[in-house]
Amino acid sequence: MSFTVGFLTRKVRRQAEMAARKAYRTEVLLETASLLQQAENREGIYRITARQLHRLLDKPVIIYPQEDFRPLYVEGITKNSDSIQERSLYGELTANDEQAVADWAFRNNKHAGAGTGTLPGAKCLYLAIRSGSRVMGVVGIGLYDDRLESFENNMLISILSSCALALEKERQRTRRRNMEVKARQEELRSSLLRGISHDIRTPLTTIMGNAELLQQEGLLLDEARKREVCQDIAEDAGWLISMVENLLAVTRIQGGTMQIRQEPELLDDIVQAAISHSGKRLAAHPVKVELADEYMMVKADSRLIVQVLMNLLDNAVKYTPEGSGITIAAVAKAQWAQIDVRDSGHGVDDKLKATIFDSFVTGKSCRVDSRRGLGIGLSLCRAIVEAHGGRIEVLDNTPCGAVFRFTLPLVELG
Repeated sequence: MSFTVGFLTRKVRRQAEMAARKAYRTEVLLETASLLQQAENREGIYRITARQLHRLLDKPVIIYPQEDFRPLYVEGITKNSDSIQERSLYGELTANDEQAVADWAFRNNKHAGAGTGTLPGAKCLYLAIRSGSRVMGVVGIGLYDDRLESFENNMLISILSSCALALEKERQRTRRRNMEVKARQEELRSSLLRGISHDIRTPLTTIMGNAELLQQEGLLLDEARKREVCQDIAEDAGWLISMVENLLAVTRIQGGTMQIRQEPELLDDIVQAAISHSGKRLAAHPVKVELADEYMMVKADSRLIVQVLMNLLDNAVKYTPEGSGITIAAVAKAQWAQIDVRDSGHGVDDKLKATIFDSFVTGKSCRVDSRRGLGIGLSLCRAIVEAHGGRIEVLDNTPCGAVFRFTLPLVELG
């Protein structure tokens, strides 16, 4: 009687343990599907899959992604573990002969390795992560001489299917993003070509007209008229050079080829250099400088910040009436210098504020010359300021006009 009771007790206990394991594995499966839906990129998908398979099977898991076919995502063993045994195990499961079996599974889209009829001497069971006929990677399960239960195998296949589905969705998202980027690039290219053809035509026409005037009637012009014509040519040529330099600078910064050398610089020196270089453009606009501390030091690449201030000053000149004043002010805010360029013009429309620092965006001007620029100057300002770790924005000035505000890291004086 006691034997029967003991047998039944052990049987019930085993059934309870099996039920608990089954419930746990089902929970892991459901959790995996949820986590994979939340993954932000391919790397996240692979890491979640490796971690969840290790939780499910309690065995080492290695994933070879399609993009870089080598053992990148590993769970259950650590290459740099303090345990000699674990480091040895890692070496065995990622050895060249094991990688060769994984490569076979990838190229043939079939199971291979431990527990199969193909290359059964391998330490791992290798399965392709596939969506239809597309193989998106290979997962290796460290079995050695062990075998997976039928239920475990089914759960494994389900998780790999979820992984493949998530990878396929990410591939489609990436493809859509790339198409959107290409469409945006084509749109920008077209805008650039339209902008160049429109904005360069006026100064070039003026230069050509004045050059022909000097060539044909130079001997008949008095000295004052000759100086005036030459000055017009120089100003238009300078405007063209400035626009081309801005274009090249934006391209270099956005392409990551421009080096930013941030060093301690006296902000007043940078401001004065920008005013000096802007020279003739500021002739009809008095500039006031208001620095909270004349010895304020910023960590910046001075030549680039001079370019930022020159572009902001040029923008203020372009969109404000002649004779109106421009103010450059700066105060310290925590670890940042807050620099304002204020004008008293017509301000910036609220609808334009969100996009005014994008390339090829320009505002409306009441100036009699028809040059509006390509919107490159403000785009360059944002690129330079953000490369310094700061931010730039446009605000309303009081009672009228606009405030272009940007920040630079302060240098703490010991």
